[in-house]
Amino acid sequence: MSNLQLVIAGVFVALLAHRVLIKPSSSPLKHLPAPDQGPARKRLFVEPGPDQLAEWAQKIPNQGFIRYHGVLNIQKVLVTDHNAIHDILAAKPYSYIKPPPITKIVRSLVGDGLIVAEGDAHKTQKKAMQLAFKARQIKDLYPVFERKAKELVDKVAEVAVFGSVDLGTYLHRTILDVIGIAGFGLDFKCLENPSGKLATDYARGFTPSKAAQKYRMLALFMPPWLLDRLPLKRNQEMRTAVAAVREAASKVIEQKAISLDGPEKQAGNDIIGVLMKEANVRDEETLVNQAMTVTGAGHDTIHFVIESAIWEMSRHPAIQDRLRREIRQSLNSPSAVSDGEHTGIDSLPYLQAVCNEVLRLHHSIPTMYRRSIEDVVVAGQAFPKGTSFIMPIGVINRSPKLWKSDPLTFDPERWMQDPSLGGAEDRKINLTFSAGARVCIGERFARAELKHLLAGLVSNFKFTWAGTGEDGKQQELQLEHGITSRMIGSLWVKMELVRG
Repeated sequence: MSNLQLVIAGVFVALLAHRVLIKPSSSPLKHLPAPDQGPARKRLFVEPGPDQLAEWAQKIPNQGFIRYHGVLNIQKVLVTDHNAIHDILAAKPYSYIKPPPITKIVRSLVGDGLIVAEGDAHKTQKKAMQLAFKARQIKDLYPVFERKAKELVDKVAEVAVFGSVDLGTYLHRTILDVIGIAGFGLDFKCLENPSGKLATDYARGFTPSKAAQKYRMLALFMPPWLLDRLPLKRNQEMRTAVAAVREAASKVIEQKAISLDGPEKQAGNDIIGVLMKEANVRDEETLVNQAMTVTGAGHDTIHFVIESAIWEMSRHPAIQDRLRREIRQSLNSPSAVSDGEHTGIDSLPYLQAVCNEVLRLHHSIPTMYRRSIEDVVVAGQAFPKGTSFIMPIGVINRSPKLWKSDPLTFDPERWMQDPSLGGAEDRKINLTFSAGARVCIGERFARAELKHLLAGLVSNFKFTWAGTGEDGKQQELQLEHGITSRMIGSLWVKMELVRG
């Protein structure tokens, strides 16, 4: 090894030692309560997950903040108070950014669109995208939700008679179809053709695996340019999944541009069509990135929520029966929700209550991450520039101190008694869709899709949970928490067709 190489290696070791050992010991936040995590050498490559964070929030006395250390001994602040979270998300939202490792992971999946944009770029993109997510625009998409709900019902009815059904896989394909049509006007036909290239490639890129876990861990401390060049299985899976959607979106966007410039000046009522016509966004790369964002953000999240809804229905037969009665009585026929009679679905109080409770208890984004880009004051506490804030949604959405009835229990009745808040002290407590300037722009879309698919399934079938994993053999529900939460293994249920 040459002298120059020795010097470079020495500098690298010195910088690493300063970051891992010296910098944390001189932190201005040492006065904050902290858990006993053991010596740094034993946890250098350990990142506490949502369950561990929730346990600390409950057991460690604190005034809204807990200091802990993650991978490479990097100091982080766990925010346990909903008012402090509101300060970060709503009071001065552009004083914070997503941490670069999180942005890297998200960008690799959903492109360079609204979710990863920061500052003025985020403001500009959000202003344009809001036009496509107005209540009127989502109402125009109801026929899409209804048609795909009916296709889903028809498909699973064919296999329900044979015993347990891998409903999670059917939901995955249905939601991809919905996103394709509602997002940019293209039916992927994944439900009709499960072995199609897009369905299989996309599923492989987003399925929980050890390769995915390894990738997320490496992204926490490895620069993006190096991570992209590693011969990782996950890199290839994600490139293939992303390429499949980008190719499909590009072709559709080209066709829309031609139609929009033609005599009829039409681009469709899908999200990208509205973005092109109403917001006058015409740059193809920008549109492809937003199509990727709509696909990535709208698939994984709602897939987990609908799976969770069916899981809760199968565990609570009385709730399932009550919901079925409301749907069938109010919509006049068992298949009304998926036969175009959509005018009444928004006026079903118990369906709304069930959906609210599913979203509260089974939020698909387990944790929100922000890093301050300037010195900030949060809930009266000063924090220096560069502080990493970790905001676990479950700590707030399931806090016994903030909800009137037991928040750990699945109880739609809380929303029947209090339709707007569900028994929470105020609106800031329910963080399922985030808050402030970065609130989820697709909330209306997600709620509408959940209502239609859940109503279509529950009105036509009685569900009993069979398990997860291959052939439903695993009886304990297990979740993997990454950027989003996912069921490990698919959702298997026994389905009995409801007649009459």
